[in-house]
Amino acid sequence: MCSSDLAAPQDFGTLNTDFNVGGGGVSGEVVFSNQQMVCNEAEIANTGMCVQDKTCGSVKNTVNVGKCTATDIKSGKKMVCCKKNIFCGESASAFITYFNNPNWPATDQQDRSCNIKILIRPGVCQVRLDFLTFELPGPKKGGVCQNQNRMAFLAPGSPLGILGGRSNQGICGLNSGQHLYIPTSFGEQIQILTTLSGTKAVPLGDAALSYASATEYRWNIKITQIQCEGNTGGDYKGKVSTKGKMDDIPEYFRELRAPDGCLQYFMSSFNTISSWNFDGSSTFPPDQDYAICIRNKGNSPSGRTCGVTLRATSFGLPVNGNDRKYCSNGGEFVNTESERDCCLNHHSSYLGVVAVQPGHQATAWKRYWCGTSLGANGQIIATQEPYIMKVFSGRYTVDDLWAEPALEQQSRTGFQIDYKIDTGAC
Repeated sequence: MCSSDLAAPQDFGTLNTDFNVGGGGVSGEVVFSNQQMVCNEAEIANTGMCVQDKTCGSVKNTVNVGKCTATDIKSGKKMVCCKKNIFCGESASAFITYFNNPNWPATDQQDRSCNIKILIRPGVCQVRLDFLTFELPGPKKGGVCQNQNRMAFLAPGSPLGILGGRSNQGICGLNSGQHLYIPTSFGEQIQILTTLSGTKAVPLGDAALSYASATEYRWNIKITQIQCEGNTGGDYKGKVSTKGKMDDIPEYFRELRAPDGCLQYFMSSFNTISSWNFDGSSTFPPDQDYAICIRNKGNSPSGRTCGVTLRATSFGLPVNGNDRKYCSNGGEFVNTESERDCCLNHHSSYLGVVAVQPGHQATAWKRYWCGTSLGANGQIIATQEPYIMKVFSGRYTVDDLWAEPALEQQSRTGFQIDYKIDTGAC
C-alpha cells in the first residue's frame, strides 16, 4: 500500500469503453501508478479495487464490498472497495473479475452455452484463475470431459491447450479450490467456453456414493490479471505509455506472479494439491502435461527451506503396457523388461519429481511416481530446489484402462497430496 493513501482512476470496463471508474471521467486513458490500490486482499471471494463511492454500482455488475483507506487523487474523497462480476456473453478487462454462472450463488440446470472474453491489459503477463466454486458434471468413463459438459480455455500463448494435451482441453466435475495460470501479453484475448447439457449428474466427491441424482451446476471463478511490467498505462486505442516503473506495481500482483512455466503455483508453507476433476471416483484425465510449482520459502526468519514433504491422501496414476507388471505398486524403480525407469510407457502416467522414500531405500533418489501409491509408503521427500512437480498423463483410452488384468478403481482416480515445506536444521 502506498503511504500517500491516494488512488488513481481504475478502469473496470473493456479497453475501448472510454470509461474510468476511479475518476468518474471519460478520458479513455488507463492510468496505472503506485497510487492504485487493491482492497480486501485477504478475502479471496471479495477482492476488489478502490473506486469512488458514486461509481461502484453504477457500472454494470459492480458491487460495494467494503471501505478503502484510500482517497481519490482527483476529488479528495474517500473510496470504497468495488468488486466486478462477469456473466455469460460478456467481456472484461478489469484487473480482478469474478465469473459466475447466471443464477450465482444459486445453481443452474438448463442447457446452456456460456462464453466470455478476458481482454488483456498493458503490462500484464499472466492471468490467474481461482476456482472458488466449481461443480459441473463429471468426465466420461475414460477421464475425458464430455464436449457438452465442460469448461474449456482458449489462449494465444497456449496453442496446445493450457493443460498441455491436444485431445483433452477442458475441465469438468469438481474443481473447487483449484487454480491455474495462463501466460499472456497485452492485446490478447482469453476465451472461456462453457457448454452444459443440464442433464448429467454432478459428482458428490465421494467414491462410495458415486454421483448425485441432481444435475444442478454452478461456478464462481476469480480472474486476476497479473502485472509483470512497469509499462502499465495505455488508452482505448491500444497505445502504451512508458511512464510506469516496476516499483509502481502493487505488492499484491508482485506476490501473485508465478515462475514461468508453472500451471499451478502454491505459495503457502503447507496446502493440498489435487489432480484436475478429482472426486475419488472419476478416472484421472488422459493427455495432460503441465508443471506444479511450490514456492521454496520457509516461515522461519531466514526463509530457508530444507525440502518439501509430499504425503498422498489418495493416489492412483494409471500404468499401462508392461509398466503394469513391474511398476504398479508405486515403490518400484525400474521396469526390468524395458530396462528403463518405471512409469515411462507412453500410455502410463506419472508425477515427476526427484525425491526419496522415507523408510524404503531412503537414500535412493527416484524421479517418476505412478501406480497405486506415492512411493512404497505413500510419502516422499524432495530436497532439490526449485520445487517443481511434472504431471504427465499418457494418451490412454478406455480400452487401455479396462484391459485385462483390470485396473482397480483406486489405481486410476488421480491424486490428492498434502505438502509441507520443511525448515530447520538441514
